[in-house]
Amino acid sequence: MSERILPAYPLFVNNPYFSIWSNSNSLNEEDTIFWNGLTKKTYGIVNVNGVSYSFLGKLDKCIELKQNKVSLGLFTTDYEFECDKFILNVSFISPTLLTDLDLMSRPVCYVSYKVLPKEEIRTLKVSIMLHQSHCHNKMDDYIIGGCFPMKDYEAAFFGLNRQHPMSHTGDSFAADWGYTYLVGNESFFTSKTSLDEFIKTGFIEYKYETPEEEKYLISINTYKDVKEEINGKFLVAFDDLCSIYYFGEWCKGYFYRSGKTIFNAIEEAYFDYEETLNKLQKFEDKFNLDIKNYDEDYKLLCKASFRQSIAAHALVETSNKELLFLSKECHSNGCIATVDITYPSMPLYLLYNPELVNAMMRPIFEFSRMPIWKFPFAPHDAGTFPYCLGQTYGLYANEKENNKYLSNMFQRNRWNGIMVSHPLIYQFPATMDIYNLESQMPLEECSNMLIAAYSAINFGASDKLIIDNQGIKQHF
Repeated sequence: MSERILPAYPLFVNNPYFSIWSNSNSLNEEDTIFWNGLTKKTYGIVNVNGVSYSFLGKLDKCIELKQNKVSLGLFTTDYEFECDKFILNVSFISPTLLTDLDLMSRPVCYVSYKVLPKEEIRTLKVSIMLHQSHCHNKMDDYIIGGCFPMKDYEAAFFGLNRQHPMSHTGDSFAADWGYTYLVGNESFFTSKTSLDEFIKTGFIEYKYETPEEEKYLISINTYKDVKEEINGKFLVAFDDLCSIYYFGEWCKGYFYRSGKTIFNAIEEAYFDYEETLNKLQKFEDKFNLDIKNYDEDYKLLCKASFRQSIAAHALVETSNKELLFLSKECHSNGCIATVDITYPSMPLYLLYNPELVNAMMRPIFEFSRMPIWKFPFAPHDAGTFPYCLGQTYGLYANEKENNKYLSNMFQRNRWNGIMVSHPLIYQFPATMDIYNLESQMPLEECSNMLIAAYSAINFGASDKLIIDNQGIKQHF
């Protein structure tokens, strides 16, 4: 087993509702998870001459490939596996490129692979499988899906039968809405029976079976008479249908702002794969130059935090063409655009795209001007993700005795796992008294906002930037 370098390894990360990780040091040792620990089963199989070898996820009745190593790039998590018949290299690629917002917000990730045979292989099949757990947080309906024949590939999808986009808010939750897509040469929306059949024989026959049977997306790339190295890829995509509620406006993700669809996203990602890799490599070369004077532990920290930080945000544009880059608190309160999250995450964005810092702060400035916010200091947040509807921290909530004006409108327990929503606080009249002053943090939030605002202006003031010998970007 290779040396463990991270507590968890990013596989598919794009935004707070598209975030799949490996929680084990060996990729085929445990099931993959959502960022909050919720199981999201994902499997990877190489079938050689009818024999199945697993490299991703814990699968019975498969030969478990030996993992030689795992390494981390800025945009990739890379693995090497081996058996007596072949060597397999697999990369999980999340194109979170800060200098290309269309690419960064395009909700598509890659699995690329390279198979180096040690002997001639008559039939080689590489496959990725997604379990229906990708479709929901707490399932309340059966799964529907299908497959689209496209030019050069097939795209299978699934999701809950009854879609309720943006139906809840909270802290440690996945979405109970949206559709997940898996792309390969052949793709299927099918059943556990088909998965078992493929593992056993290397062949798959479409079998929907009954609505009660567990459903899978399966993509397969097939090769014949393999004597030399082969390369290929799969795509995993997630369409959240709607990304953010912003003080009365429903906002789709930034990539969709001009009318594009998830099919545009998949098609672009499939055919500009090489171009995308070149863009990522160019940025990573620059990034490595920026951190060259630091020790290896700090370099690893920089690379480990890069995708994690970006994917903890949703990027949208309002109808007024205002850019919003909205963070989600994790295991805290689930708040959106939290000032004391913006502040520590800010240096990365100041270095590579200062406008994203402005995009973080806009909801705070917007809410602070509304009548319900009567304090002479900065708010803590702008709501609970994915809703910008007014600060939800420091409310008079769960009080033993609420008066008739507060009633139970904010009573909740953020630790009990019950999904909630909040009333539209930003519409409340100034006559309402809903915030507990003792719970506010005026010094911290005002300091954070002042420093962030000054820094965004300062770093965005000039295109002439240099890196000093400590790797710090400065103006001249």
